Amino acid sequence: MQQLKPKKMKKRILIGLFIAGFFQALQSQTLKRDSIFMGAGYANQIFYDMANGQIKSDKVNNWDIAHTTDARSSCIRANHMTGLRVYAYPKNTNTGWASFDTAGWKKWYARYNNIHEHDKGAFSLVANHPKYDWGSYDALSHEIVGDSIYLLAWANGATWVKFLKFWPIKQPTSTDLIFKYANVDGSNEITDTLYQSAANAQNYKYYTFAGKAKNVREPDKATWDITFNRYYEPQYDPTSGTVIPYPTMGVETNRNLTKVARLIGPSFATTLADSADLARKNYQSKYTNDLTAIGSNWKIFNNGFILKDTQSYIVKAVLPDSVYWLIHFTDFGGNPTGKVVFDKLKLRSNNVSIKQEQLGVFNIFPNPANGQLFISLENSKVSKAIVEVTDLTGKMIVNQNIQVIPDFGAYELPIKNLKSGIYLVSVKSGDNILTQKLVVD
Repeated sequence: MQQLKPKKMKKRILIGLFIAGFFQALQSQTLKRDSIFMGAGYANQIFYDMANGQIKSDKVNNWDIAHTTDARSSCIRANHMTGLRVYAYPKNTNTGWASFDTAGWKKWYARYNNIHEHDKGAFSLVANHPKYDWGSYDALSHEIVGDSIYLLAWANGATWVKFLKFWPIKQPTSTDLIFKYANVDGSNEITDTLYQSAANAQNYKYYTFAGKAKNVREPDKATWDITFNRYYEPQYDPTSGTVIPYPTMGVETNRNLTKVARLIGPSFATTLADSADLARKNYQSKYTNDLTAIGSNWKIFNNGFILKDTQSYIVKAVLPDSVYWLIHFTDFGGNPTGKVVFDKLKLRSNNVSIKQEQLGVFNIFPNPANGQLFISLENSKVSKAIVEVTDLTGKMIVNQNIQVIPDFGAYELPIKNLKSGIYLVSVKSGDNILTQKLVVD
């Protein structure tokens, strides 16, 4: 059995974090009211950090397509709010580029961004390796090579005002996107590239066909949690009896970073009364990285907007990853200000210290964890102990000896290979034992 030694590096930082977490568990938090303004017509997208408020604002309509910066993805999303509609060309693959024929185009399959899965944009709705919707994976070059072409059509109300043919040519290993577009008759053909290096710290690289603009619209992805945005959402149309895409204002999450749990049913007063343990109680079964886990349905329109008192959300913040926030919407001004008002409450995290006379105060941090976990024993009266990590079936995952230092010791546990789930972390010395629940993302 391997000896686990105290970690000396970053000791003061860890001590501060543990103490802060301990007092956070003991003290009640203050409910804060905040608001954002999207402007007339909800023209501005607002990027928001739960701890620090609004981070950045940018125009909703200053881009047409967006390409992922994640090398594991091939997502290309369309900005339907500019009037853009995407149609897959049904008559040929990219070999039909020169002979592109728009006859009967209004009956072609219209493609819209998936509003729940971040990686499913209008051009990338299906991903079955090695076929990635707009292209296929090349095993020799490790590139995604485009084999599909599209008609891009822009509408202004009931009038079609612009058409382009579009070919995503290649996603190299650099995660750049090389693409080609032209008028449908082949004139004004342009080949361009969205470079990964221009937006490494963001989720997407953006492009506007008018003026060939390449906007860096987002703040760094590590700095924000949610964004107030405008997008197309499927809505039931009672006139036609069909589901149609409809422009709406809603709240989206940070791609693969922010997680949200919905609390539907209890009044906000009831939720607040239970706020001391909300983060722990709701973690396992309800947290999701759904793009619109908050979405738009916290409000309904009935001769004016009505806010739902029985709908609240818990947001797991991007940084630090152990902080949870309760958010509840209280007012929606609509036009002309695009004002959204909400209450937020910083919740107690899972980092709760427990103590015993012999073992002292036992902490684990961070919790939830992802690849790295520290434990500490403060004011302990034992010199040696055993630390164990088991799953909920009792299977032993980690079993380590520790040498307890007299004042305060922080020890790193090897959990890099743990799968997502719930585990138990125990520290034992003789007949003394303390156990805490650990969540691994």
